Order: sequence, then C-alpha cells, then structure tokens
Amino acid sequence: MSYFILIITPLIIYFVSEFFKKNYILLNYTGDTHQKFTSKDKIPLTGGLFIFIFFSFFFHTQIYLIIFITLVFLLGIFSDLKIFNSPKIRLLVQLFILFFLIISSDLSLENTKIIVIDKLINMKFYNYCFVLFCLLILLNGTNFIDGLNTNVLGYYIIVSFFMFSLNREFFIENFDQWFLWILFLLILYLFNFFNKLFLGDSGSYVLGLIYGYLMIEFYKSTNFVSSLFIVVLVWYPCFELLFSIIRKFRFNKSPIFADTKHFHQLLFLNIKKSFKFSNLKSNLISASIINLFNLFIIFLASLYPGNSQYQMLIIISTIIIYIWFYLTFFKRIFIKSHM
Repeated sequence: MSYFILIITPLIIYFVSEFFKKNYILLNYTGDTHQKFTSKDKIPLTGGLFIFIFFSFFFHTQIYLIIFITLVFLLGIFSDLKIFNSPKIRLLVQLFILFFLIISSDLSLENTKIIVIDKLINMKFYNYCFVLFCLLILLNGTNFIDGLNTNVLGYYIIVSFFMFSLNREFFIENFDQWFLWILFLLILYLFNFFNKLFLGDSGSYVLGLIYGYLMIEFYKSTNFVSSLFIVVLVWYPCFELLFSIIRKFRFNKSPIFADTKHFHQLLFLNIKKSFKFSNLKSNLISASIINLFNLFIIFLASLYPGNSQYQMLIIISTIIIYIWFYLTFFKRIFIKSHM
C-alpha cells in the first residue's frame, strides 16, 4: 500500500496544487520580501500540507509526535494565511507547543559529552530548557532558510540520507519506512525545483520539528556518534538564524526585523548581478550551491562521526568559510554598489 501511494504521489501533488492555484487557496503573496528571490507567479503553499499528510501516513505509529506536528502545522497554516502576522505571537505559540512536547514526552538529553553542557543538563529543568532552545532555533532556522526553492528540502534530504546510512537499525525500529520518506521528499523537491509549490511556513515548521525530535532520539540511540556531529547536521539553518540575530543586535535592529541581508539572499543577489540570470534561475543556482556545500561538509563529518575534535574542526572551518563569503558578498552588494 505504501509503495502504491508513493507511486501516485506526483499525481496527488500535481492535482491538489493545481486545484489550490485555480481556486486561489493558500497562495503565496506577490509583493512580500521573499518574492524578490523567485518568479512573480502565484504559487500554492501546499508543501506543508503534503509533508504533514505523508509523514502521518508513513509513520502513523508515532502518534505522540504527530499530535504536536499537527499543532505546529496549524500554526504554520495560520501564518501562511496571514492570520498570525506577528512574529512575537508565532514565537509565543511555538514556545507553548514545544514546551508541552518536551514535558509530556520527557524529551531530554542524557549527555552531550561536552563537560560544561553536561553539568548544566544534569538538572531536569535546565535539560528541558536546553532542548527547548535547540528545537526553537531549528524550527525557526528552517523557516529562515526557506527563501530559495529547494534550499530546505535539499538540506533535509541530505541529512536524512546520512542519518539512515549511519544507523539503519534506529530507523527500522522506529521509522521503518524511512527510505520511502526520502523518496517522497525527492518528489516534493522536484515540484519545488520547477516552481510548482512552496513549503510555506507550515512546511518549514513541520520539517524543523520532525528533524529536531528525530535527531535527539537518533543521538540517544547511536552511541558511537559525537554530539558535535549532530551540530554539523543542523549547523546551516541554526547558524543562519543565530548569525542574523547577532548581526541585527550589532546594528541596533530588532531580531524579528525582516531584511534582505541573509547569506542565501546575498548569494542570490551576487549570482543575479554577475550573470544577469532571471530571478528563478538565480534562485535555483544559489540553492544548489548551498546544498552541494552542505553535502560536502556533512560527508566529511560522517567519515569520523564519533571524533569530537574532528567535528569541532569541521564546525569552526565551516563557520569561517561562511563568514568570509558573507562579508565578501555583502561588500559587493551593499558597499561597492553605493560607491
């Protein structure tokens, strides 16, 4: 049954997305900031709907997780429909949802093998707070990098593959149809690549929660993996968000203030300026470059997943490369162009 559903998935996605588009249901809004980085077509924000439905179908035994995914999905839908326009309200609702998920499922870390953090999380309250912070950053970081087509889906396909290759037993026991899930994400990737659907806030929130929860359980079940390897797996969405927050504080701006100075946006603007490509072509090339870079970084990390010193070297090197390119792109777009 699962294989049959997967086979007809492209048809389901196509017809549902076309229905939404023709009936002006859950469409993106031309004129929003993110629209500068794609075409001006009206695109249905149906990615979150498909992710929610297919995850619930493939992993229906994960009832507890699905309940909280439903809540996060609804929050994302309200955001996509412009009902929850306030970032503060969305953040507050996220805090409540994640807090109750952590408390009710006792989602905690036994250790990180990092002395300073382990001393802190020995106390249950601080353990929960640490997990809450991590999930919150990943959830919003995932939404943060969803400014380019395939940027989010490509990233999590890469993460899914490497996690599965490292500990198949974990997935066989808990998420037995994980291989079909990866194939489903690949199908969704193609629709996103050809500009037939967007994830929307609902899709980003759901993927962020799924993988945040999954990585905690994966880490607890994989004793040969360093906690810093998990950091490598989530470095990109989390660092993009944290770097943006620090940058905005540095210039006395609110961290929730929207701008076009994020790394993926600067890369897009540089490619568009250098090669005079269309918005959509520049969009896809930018996302492909980022995904290829992350594929390379995670591949290197997967060679010695249990070596914390090696993982730390990768993290530091990656951050240095990120900052160097960020400053280079920023200088070219926002300084040289005004000289």
